[in-house]
Amino acid sequence: MRIGDLLTTAFASLWQRKFRTCLTVLGVLIGTTAVVVMVAVGLGMAKAQFDSIEKHANLRQIVIMSPPVDTSGRTQKRMDDTMLNDLKMLAPNAMVYPVYSVPALATVDGYESYINIRGVSADALAKQQTDIASGTTITPGGSQLQLVTGHMVKEHFWGPAGMYTPDGGTLAGQTLKLNFDTEAFGEMMPGGKTDGNDSSTKTPLKKINASVVGQLAGEAGQYSSTSDLVLADLDALVKALKKVYPGKALPNQDATSEGKPKGTFLYSEFVIETETIEEAKELFQLLKDLQYEALAAVEWMDQMEEQTQLTLAVFGGIGAISLLVAAIGIANTMMMSVYERTREIGVMKVLGAALGDIRSLFLLEAAGIGFIGGVLGVLVSYPLGSAVSQWVSQSLGSGGMGMDPATPLVQTPLWLALSAIGFATLIGTLAGLLPAHRAMKLSALDAIRTQ
Repeated sequence: MRIGDLLTTAFASLWQRKFRTCLTVLGVLIGTTAVVVMVAVGLGMAKAQFDSIEKHANLRQIVIMSPPVDTSGRTQKRMDDTMLNDLKMLAPNAMVYPVYSVPALATVDGYESYINIRGVSADALAKQQTDIASGTTITPGGSQLQLVTGHMVKEHFWGPAGMYTPDGGTLAGQTLKLNFDTEAFGEMMPGGKTDGNDSSTKTPLKKINASVVGQLAGEAGQYSSTSDLVLADLDALVKALKKVYPGKALPNQDATSEGKPKGTFLYSEFVIETETIEEAKELFQLLKDLQYEALAAVEWMDQMEEQTQLTLAVFGGIGAISLLVAAIGIANTMMMSVYERTREIGVMKVLGAALGDIRSLFLLEAAGIGFIGGVLGVLVSYPLGSAVSQWVSQSLGSGGMGMDPATPLVQTPLWLALSAIGFATLIGTLAGLLPAHRAMKLSALDAIRTQ
């Protein structure tokens, strides 16, 4: 028989037993919907977690917190320009820049906040100011220290009247008075590592003004990797601090017992930004092998991928159970069909139908049930998945579990839909093997005698 004749005969047989066929298809529909929705939920959760990590941290960025240590636990390097050059040699294709951080008590219009000013090199500063929401970027070489802040920094300023609400809703255009006397807010006195007590540190430090020239973009109430940043040009920050500490060591720098500068200039950290996430993974592993104390958001990715695979396996397994139950229904339907059509099978054999054609006929019927149920199951899974996504989002609340509320929690890519249809069809075909084998083995004479 030609394939067209087989298909026509198979679907005509299914149509003759509409009610039983519909019930069997319904079982496949439910199983397919369960598989698609379960896996889609797992994919959506993984995507939401990935977007959350990517939003709160740069996955291509590695932060070096301290020099490497040898087997005895001693360090042979310093966080200075020599180490900076070593890192540039390790990552010649990446952007490597130093960061010098200084804490300060900032005051504006009677409101105060503790801030951490990050002085970065001019090339890195230009790259970090590409997303200015209000104001302008920092201009190197100005007479006054210039700052660019994250969009949530203004919310940390408090006074007698409550939280600070600057004109226009942004700090851009405001002038901050900075107090670097860390003794005034309960921290160790700047001046670095000293060999003794220096009575001169009791002299009140000079306060300086800094103009906030710009504010980085960000959604209100939504935290990101730049929300609390306070950026400054590294050279300008060092220049301003030298006015605060004339002839003295700057904060977090080595100093003599008299408080004078000693040794090379020390940075707070080094930042390496690679071109791709894969490069960041490889470089991070290399730095760990060289005993550098490094932090990288990309380290979380491997753990997240393992959790994703486990989640998909669990969710997919739960859904697959429903589809396997549907396979039993297909097998039962096809076996009943063999019993009901025993005489028909005998006539086909007497008329010269090949055994392979009889087997193919029943396999096509079983596969057709699986295919139709799979297609309908996929179609049902889309609105059902959307409803599940909305329900989960409302249950968790905006940004629940650290996830972006804008990211759908149910992701149904095309490959999942096609795979579900193919899997349902395969399950139907496998469920029809035993009935097809029985039909093929029936004796033609016995089958004809059957009433």
